[in-house]
Amino acid sequence: MKKTLISLLQSAVDYSADAFFLYKKTAEGWKGYTFKQIQEKATAVSSFLRNTLGVQEHTKIAILAEGSPEWAVTELGVLYNRCISVPLSLKLLIEEIQFRVEHSESEIIACSKLTISKVKDIAKETLDKLKILYIDDDRSAIESMISNNDITSENVYYLDDAIRLGNDFLSQPQYAQIQQKIALQVEEEDIATISYSSGTTGNPKGVMLTHKNYYLNTRYPQDYHVFPDHNEFKLLMILPIDHAFAHTVGLYIGMREKAQLYFLDSRGGPAGMIRAIPENLQEVQPYMLMVVPALAQNFMKKILQNIASQGKLTSALFHWTLRANIHHNGDLFHKPSLWTKLTTYVPRTLGAKIIFPKIHKALPVKMLLGGGALVDRKLQEFFWGINIPFYLGYGMTEASPVISVTGAKDESMKIGSVGRFFKDIEGKIIREDGSTCLPMEVGEIVMKSDTVMKGYYKNPEATAQTVRNGWLHTGDRGYLDADGFLFIAGREKALLISKEGEKYSPEEIEEAIHSTSQFVSQALLYCDHKPYTSALFVLNEDALKTRIKEMRERSLLKLITSIDISDELKERFSKMKRSQIRAAFDFSTISKQEKSIDIQQLLREIIEDAFAFRKDSTFKDSFPKVWIPNTFAIVPEPFEINSTMKVVRFKVLDQYKETLEFMYTDNGSGPINSHNISILTEIVHKIETELEQEGH
Repeated sequence: MKKTLISLLQSAVDYSADAFFLYKKTAEGWKGYTFKQIQEKATAVSSFLRNTLGVQEHTKIAILAEGSPEWAVTELGVLYNRCISVPLSLKLLIEEIQFRVEHSESEIIACSKLTISKVKDIAKETLDKLKILYIDDDRSAIESMISNNDITSENVYYLDDAIRLGNDFLSQPQYAQIQQKIALQVEEEDIATISYSSGTTGNPKGVMLTHKNYYLNTRYPQDYHVFPDHNEFKLLMILPIDHAFAHTVGLYIGMREKAQLYFLDSRGGPAGMIRAIPENLQEVQPYMLMVVPALAQNFMKKILQNIASQGKLTSALFHWTLRANIHHNGDLFHKPSLWTKLTTYVPRTLGAKIIFPKIHKALPVKMLLGGGALVDRKLQEFFWGINIPFYLGYGMTEASPVISVTGAKDESMKIGSVGRFFKDIEGKIIREDGSTCLPMEVGEIVMKSDTVMKGYYKNPEATAQTVRNGWLHTGDRGYLDADGFLFIAGREKALLISKEGEKYSPEEIEEAIHSTSQFVSQALLYCDHKPYTSALFVLNEDALKTRIKEMRERSLLKLITSIDISDELKERFSKMKRSQIRAAFDFSTISKQEKSIDIQQLLREIIEDAFAFRKDSTFKDSFPKVWIPNTFAIVPEPFEINSTMKVVRFKVLDQYKETLEFMYTDNGSGPINSHNISILTEIVHKIETELEQEGH
């Protein structure tokens, strides 16, 4: 059997054609579709694409929609026609969508009620070339746009109609034979998807993943986990389906493991989807939930708030049992001592029988699987402490995406680790010179496997830089411990990563700041699973010196004109040049305090100057607001750079760890903060001393 996604679905159909696979919430409740129904719908879509629209093999088709059975049917239909899916994020800006559609050379874009407005706003010259496949049951949104002439009706097709027309073709033997032949021609090395995972607006990279990449990546979890049978193995799909983690682990590993996938109720729009999580959890009672740190933290916060609201006694009992469980668990790799077992027995038993079952009713899951972003050790300890296993995985889109995972089998779990490299993956940690690191030595994570991408679409230079001699250079730093467990130490790449795991490259924003600011000589943006972006700034002291001189002289002029002298003399002073004032007036008699400048005023000028790019015609509206820094911290010395004059980011981030954390406190959340006032005061004092020595 070929290692393709077509074969993967066929295996599921052969296993149990009538077993339910995908669900969505409707007004009547949860509506399910069997493996066989999904396959039939997908082949009908494939037949429609070829026989109605004339879509040929290897054509790119973009999908911009929330997760749903229709999303999966559309992608599978694309794959059955030996075409290429281009999954797009709901969070993309209009210009980002347009770039990806144009760069991928997509001829069709599939969209829903929630996303059609973004499609409508794509530039007319691009939109006119696109066919639109509307995959939502509710046609009101797109019909309104057609009636307003926002979209040309001739370019619009509906998924329900596509399935009906496709089935009409398939009812005829000659078309059915053609469809079967095309599906059989899908090869392992055929590109299945082009995923734009982490590029900037101007130059995103499209990761080309093959059928074989996906197929092999779906095999790994069975080596680490024992999943329940079909009836119990339910997944609630909270994460966006275009996200590499959810795409492979949710949709395709779910397909391999014969799981039931419930897509989050999206009828209320993006805000409604968030509100639907608690209700959907209770309705589905999922076995497994895939999470990113922000979601897990929100669960923990709500649990703790609920415990606190029940009074001091309940809270004390909860924390007593939690601490006992965490102590007993240790790192979950080394077994607890007999003494630990004995001393924690009572609180652990109390927790298991009385305290934690109430929590499990509110969060009815058997296990959490974290991916797409790093997870804090304490967060992981908390969930294990309340008897909800929290497993972590590591990967990147370029690796299809999973590289390692912790699990329940064969001593494959250790708190804080992201697991061991998968059995068919050759992974190691290397130094800058390419040599292999020793255990516990931090270096770059590299790996070699048949799950490594085919390359970046239309970008051979970036491909050659990322995949060297078959080794995928992740750009992430980590280490292997003595037991072979992988720990992530930080990101070597310059990617900003939101709490939800969304990624963005900061170089263009940094360059915009640098090129439009007179006061900022170096800028480094930071967001590592944080609620907002921050920045470190190195100030241009020459420019500051010029400005401080001007401010001092203005202060002196103000002081002089405030002296009790005649109006005639004041007028004469006001008309004199500063150099003439300096020559005519004995400044040595004026104290330093009187000549000192207003630090907060200077800081406000620096703030305005640093963000001048937002009004500059070259950069105005070029960047998503979420990635523009909310705050910044001034640092006292230039960043370390390498031989090519590039900032060594991980060293700078390590050097200013405490400063970065400060920017996510109440005091540091805005740029007018105690840190900046303190550092700027030191810089100003240094410059004023120089000016004094120069006689100014």
